[in-house]
Amino acid sequence: MREPAWDFIEELKKPLHTAKPVFWRERAAGDNALSLADGICVRMDFDDRDGVLETALADFERFCRVLEINARNEKAVSLVIERTETGCGETFRFIVQPGGMTLQAAGPEGVRRGLVCIEEGILAAGAPVLPYQRIEKRPFIRTRLSRCFFGPIKRPPMNRDELEDDVNYYPDEYLNRLAHEGVNALWLTITFRDTVPVTVLPGFGRRADVHLPKLRETVKRCARYGIRIFVFFIEPTAFIDERDHSRYADIRLYEKDYPELMGSRQGGLTCFCPNSDLARSFLYEASNNLFSEVPGLGGMIDISVGERLTHCASGYSDHNNCPRCAGRQPSEVLADVLTSLQRGMRDADPDAEFISWPYSQYLLWGADGTAEAAGKMPESVILQHNFESSGLVEQLGRVRRADDYWLSYTGPSELFRRTALEAQKNDTRIFAKLQVGCSHEVASVTHVPVPGILYDKYKRMRELGVSGAMQSWYFGNYPSLMTRAAGRLSFEPWNDNKSDFLYRLALPDWGPYSRDVARAWELFQEAYARYPVYHVFGYYAPVHDGPVWPLYLKPVNQPLIANWKYMPEFPVHGDRIGECLQDAFSLEEALLLTNRMRRTWQQGLKILEKIEPAFEGDTDRLRDINTARALGILFASCCNILRFYQLREEMADLTGAPALACLRQLEGLIHAEKKNSRTLAECCMTDPALGFNSEHEGFRFYPEKLSARIGRLEEVLDTDLPQTEERLRQGLLPFPVYTGQEPDRPVYVCRPESGVSQPGEQTAKGMNGHFSVSYTDESIIWRVGFSGKAQPFELHLMSRRLWPERVYRFDPRKGSTTLKITDTLRPPQIIGQLPTKVTDEGTVEVRLPFTEIERPAAHRFNPLRFNIIIDGGWVNRPVVGHRLAQSSLNPDRYGWLQFAD
Repeated sequence: MREPAWDFIEELKKPLHTAKPVFWRERAAGDNALSLADGICVRMDFDDRDGVLETALADFERFCRVLEINARNEKAVSLVIERTETGCGETFRFIVQPGGMTLQAAGPEGVRRGLVCIEEGILAAGAPVLPYQRIEKRPFIRTRLSRCFFGPIKRPPMNRDELEDDVNYYPDEYLNRLAHEGVNALWLTITFRDTVPVTVLPGFGRRADVHLPKLRETVKRCARYGIRIFVFFIEPTAFIDERDHSRYADIRLYEKDYPELMGSRQGGLTCFCPNSDLARSFLYEASNNLFSEVPGLGGMIDISVGERLTHCASGYSDHNNCPRCAGRQPSEVLADVLTSLQRGMRDADPDAEFISWPYSQYLLWGADGTAEAAGKMPESVILQHNFESSGLVEQLGRVRRADDYWLSYTGPSELFRRTALEAQKNDTRIFAKLQVGCSHEVASVTHVPVPGILYDKYKRMRELGVSGAMQSWYFGNYPSLMTRAAGRLSFEPWNDNKSDFLYRLALPDWGPYSRDVARAWELFQEAYARYPVYHVFGYYAPVHDGPVWPLYLKPVNQPLIANWKYMPEFPVHGDRIGECLQDAFSLEEALLLTNRMRRTWQQGLKILEKIEPAFEGDTDRLRDINTARALGILFASCCNILRFYQLREEMADLTGAPALACLRQLEGLIHAEKKNSRTLAECCMTDPALGFNSEHEGFRFYPEKLSARIGRLEEVLDTDLPQTEERLRQGLLPFPVYTGQEPDRPVYVCRPESGVSQPGEQTAKGMNGHFSVSYTDESIIWRVGFSGKAQPFELHLMSRRLWPERVYRFDPRKGSTTLKITDTLRPPQIIGQLPTKVTDEGTVEVRLPFTEIERPAAHRFNPLRFNIIIDGGWVNRPVVGHRLAQSSLNPDRYGWLQFAD
């Protein structure tokens, strides 16, 4: 089916000011306020020789015209705009007194911020009046970075580059919205190889003739709204033996003539070694040429450690085998890269900012190494860390770890706190990487309305001396309540009363209903804090797009799809629900938390729905309510899907009346999901951006896809359900092939351990060995034999049918068998080791306690899915496509272990 057009782009192009608020009233000013009924006359005593304020003044004029407070006669109130020393350029002072209004600022961006403040004040009054007051605002978050909501991401599988086409990704009114919400910088992706010509090395800047003109045009276009452009890259590029790879340079072009650049070799990659004059010259020239060719470029952001291999210290701190820098400290190697890039940029533009973002440095260098490196940043380089990564939070009596990006978890992590404090000792500016609008928890909505969480985050950022924020990744950047809240929270003086902040935030949009709306936001925050804190749940759980998930009454044992990425190799979600939970949460725990989230969210939604009739005709406010309603549907659908597969798993081992009772509940959930799909489709008709995920570069759900899902659910009700019910009424198990009672693949019959050798050794084509299995009441004993010395092998177990396999790897060097973790972000304490014995005859004996594989006593001796890999496997299937934090093992690659009496 065909995705809908991106009509939300046309919405973003529409003027910001189009109509009076529905609560607007003409009323007298009273004794302590200034009447604006006769209009506002702007008098510029501010030298704007570059015309930077033309857009801000035009916006203010339109605002006044829409509210009918434009200057009509000589009685119009004067607004004098004058240049005054107020500190930094964005600081402004606004004074309202009986004689008129004065706006003072040291720079044009202070004027821009002040005009927005005046607009919000008039809207908050709900009438053409302003109270007498004196307001002074100064930013403590001085750099506030966001990104184009619909810009290409320059990543596989589409590899679209916004500098390659003639599309304007920054239309005027879109920029105007961002400027109103406090965004003063945007980032876009480049690579040196495509964009930056360098003389000391061939093969760079191959598309500079196309990229640089458009980049210059973008810089100029955005500067008209006080928004700077930052380039984002992951440089320097490592080398690979593969021509025209999208992320790495072809080593064949450089290894012979430039051997000094060949650094640490890890896997099939060779890192860029920065420890030579040539390397330093390359890095200097790359940044210097870029900023010389693009005047006014705001800065650059480099993922300097952690996303993928680049320089010699970009991997694990103890894996550097470079012949030149293996003996150096990782921070010294990193400093070579950062110093050269920084010097090149500063020599071209002293005002530009260089942000070093070691995205997952803590996983590679350890927490101590990461904190230590924060105190050794080169002069003038800004350090940016994820605000929440490695944070610990207690849920349901257990400590959970928050990795990657989070909105529901406030933070900061102890890791961020340590790096911020170390950076301060070194006089290094510290930035926070945040997700302001939405994050991996649910990224298929324009925003999650939880401004109270942002209040808590920014309060803690202020306490830690944070002076900048990268407010989004590819998603989480749609102009919304949340970006506006972040903009307000970035300025001092600070309001220490969160309830008061929420109320004042609501006033310009909701007027007399602001107390109600602030209360709804408080409930939304309470609800959202119950989101299960585990990054894999955010990546794969049915929260983003549950209402388009199939519901498989008959098991298919197929993988889940990453929620942030278009993956053509995985066209539809499967039923392996345990892949979104792994070892972090049980299904029961996830259901408990998501149900609490759903119920509390509905309480807040009821408040908004109660006031909804008052905003009939106000598209923006109706869309705000619509977004909250859509989130309620997504949360409800997630609960239903988790419960569906919990019930189906329970029913799989039952017969008769208990199984039929499960089936009736499953039927009810299918009907509930039909309703959720239908209602969400109605929400999509209200908001053309709903369902769009910027990193996916498309829609996760839309009306046609939701309708198709309803059709599939009806097929389940018409066909699969009656067939299953018929089996149950005959007293049969519902899915005997799935549960191993009627296996459709190899079976090994496991017998009780007797202490003596038993027949039953098995092998298979391609296996370099043989195995046998026995059991006791407490353990399963695996014996793997070889013709000579013991060799590495893997034991794959699917102890829970829809959960990821547990892979135990035997290491003959250590004589031990260890649990292999697929998800590198998972806490290290999950790794376990099994009792292992190696005999002189080349046989390895591994004892696997039933408690280790978490088999409940009632199902301990049910058939168990397994496989043994000794070079080849007992059962072989091709691997599935790569999915982040998931195994690429095919879930169909298994046989059955049956337990005989």
